[in-house]
Amino acid sequence: MGVQYLLKVAVFLVAGSLAACGGSGGGDDGGGDNQKPPVVNSFQAAPNAADIDTPVTFSWDVSDANGDTLTCTLDVDGDGTADHTISDCANTTSQAHTYTAAGSYSATLSVSDGNGGEADRTVAVTVTAANTPPVFGSDFSATPNPATAGSPVTFNWAVSDADGDTLTCSLDVDGDSTADYTIPDCANTGSQAHTYATAGAYAARLIIDDDEGGVVEQTVSVTVDPAASNTAPVFDTSLGVTPNPVEEGSPATFTWAVNDADGDPLTCTLDADGDGSTDYTIADCASNGSQAHTYVAAGSYSATLTVSDGKGGSVAQSLAVTVSAANTAPVFDTSLGVTPNPVEEGSPATFTWAVGDADGDTLTCELDIDADGSIEYTINDCANNASQMHTYGQAGTYQARLSVSDGIAPAVQSTTDVTVSAPPVINEFTVSPNPAYATVATTFYWQVSDADGDTLTCELDVDADGTNDYTINDCANTASQGHTYATSGNYTARLTVSDGVSAVQATLSSLEIVSPLLVDISVNGPAVAGGRVPYTITVSNVSAQPMDDVSVVFTVPPELRFNYMGDAEPDASCSNVWCVDGLEATWALDTLAAGESRTITINAPVVADVLAGSLITAPVRVT
Repeated sequence: MGVQYLLKVAVFLVAGSLAACGGSGGGDDGGGDNQKPPVVNSFQAAPNAADIDTPVTFSWDVSDANGDTLTCTLDVDGDGTADHTISDCANTTSQAHTYTAAGSYSATLSVSDGNGGEADRTVAVTVTAANTPPVFGSDFSATPNPATAGSPVTFNWAVSDADGDTLTCSLDVDGDSTADYTIPDCANTGSQAHTYATAGAYAARLIIDDDEGGVVEQTVSVTVDPAASNTAPVFDTSLGVTPNPVEEGSPATFTWAVNDADGDPLTCTLDADGDGSTDYTIADCASNGSQAHTYVAAGSYSATLTVSDGKGGSVAQSLAVTVSAANTAPVFDTSLGVTPNPVEEGSPATFTWAVGDADGDTLTCELDIDADGSIEYTINDCANNASQMHTYGQAGTYQARLSVSDGIAPAVQSTTDVTVSAPPVINEFTVSPNPAYATVATTFYWQVSDADGDTLTCELDVDADGTNDYTINDCANTASQGHTYATSGNYTARLTVSDGVSAVQATLSSLEIVSPLLVDISVNGPAVAGGRVPYTITVSNVSAQPMDDVSVVFTVPPELRFNYMGDAEPDASCSNVWCVDGLEATWALDTLAAGESRTITINAPVVADVLAGSLITAPVRVT
């Protein structure tokens, strides 16, 4: 009896123990089961994406609250079939797998605790086609080879990549395993220059990387010979710039002349503003000797031209460039003018102008008096020196041009037309008759001409007293002028001929005017005090014309007296019966015909107190 009892207890205990462990696997029977499923804390694949035939490592972190030993199955391609089983996968936390075909995969990690507890997690995996490494289309080379120390060597290559990957080249020029140049996108950039400083034998290596694991390389041997003795380039003509000063926004042109005794091709670099940066690189600058540059800001700059022969020889020159603020060009306040205009050839003409400059720049004027392109006069500070004389030597029509410059902006110009005339010519100037008679008309004659065909005006001054007595218009065609001199004498006549521009003169300096009446006075003497003195006065018209209103005037001297009727024949006219001292006895002869003569007699008594030896003067005047 006792044995059987004990056996039942043992069975009961085992059964109880099985129930506590989940027993029949029927799940929770409501009897206090504490079993929990495992947990997938993380699950990933690397690399992702991966190339075909490149291992992908799956890694995970799984755990089980009950401490159960976990088993993992890995389905790498989502086909429902476990490709890998991993025991104790809480401690074995990775599994490698190599895909053999490109594509997108869903990989699932399933975790079991062996007691019915399960968990899973999925990760997407991208597998790409296998990478094709780049290839050389042509061999890696160096030119020239052999090279010369100090002279550039150019490395050349041609590479490509079937996958279209962007290629990067690393160039080690001297085989020291250090990349001296890195060339991105080197399938399209197929060269790199390098200058060896030292002669020797070098192994240059070009490594091509497609950044997808594809790497190829080639090596070329480069022989570098010692450099020959080099002569540095020299300046034949110093660095210059025009204009200087230059206005901001306007181009300045740098010029130079350089050469190299070794015949090396020269390269120039121009730093236009002294900031240490190269603004222009001029190849073959022994032949290309200029470079334009426009400064955008006013200021003082130091420009430097550096000349290199590519073999270590170089020379540099600098110059100062002054850049002024934007300039205002000069203006004409009054256009170019000239007086007189027309002007006679050989006579001075005066050009005048008025110019100004808003910037206050000193202005320089250049005057071309005949628009032939040659400058006859340069006038400094021509805003203040505003005139210039010039004498034209030949008649004609000229265009004068005045150019005004402030030394910065292009010059401004003004023009004026100038008429230069030839002076008139007096071919002949005469008078007829000569001698001429007072009170009898005489005639002046002339022949005048003008090469320009101008209408001429003559002015005749018959006695050279400075007053013109006659003005004769169109005197080339009206070629004479009459005049009657009132009194006899020697005269100078002056003819002035003007074409409106200039005047010329001719003078007659030997014009004799004589009286047309010839007077002869005879006296029978000597006179005796208390006696008489007989006078005979004969008046003759010696001209070829009748003379009207002829009269004779006898001024009685103090030694004589006579009766105007009894002592004179014909009768005289006096203010008293007796013509005495100081009175004038007159005779009106009226008209004397040409060649006619008339005689007057006076039998004049001599006053008693006249001293013996006295000289009696009796003036006679004929009008």
